[in-house]
Amino acid sequence: MKKAIITLMVLAFALSLVAVAFAATMTGTIKGVNLKAGTIMFCPSNTSKNETLKAGSGLNLSSVKTGKATLTVNKGVVTAVTPMKAPRKLIEGC
Repeated sequence: MKKAIITLMVLAFALSLVAVAFAATMTGTIKGVNLKAGTIMFCPSNTSKNETLKAGSGLNLSSVKTGKATLTVNKGVVTAVTPMKAPRKLIEGC
């Protein structure tokens, strides 16, 4: 019985570590960057609510531009910003 309980405890601990390892991605619009505070104002897609997210120490905020982007967030801290390219416009007629 003790062996089964210990095995379950080890399994639960391992699963909790796996959940922490995965970072979430958020798509939306970067509204602004505060270099002094180290934050990014972000509006997720399909919402109208702006969120202020803390930037990670490895993120170069001076290179982050406003506009549509995908953010990688780990425990409420932005670790990466990937700008989204605007779709190409088709020109019709000559």
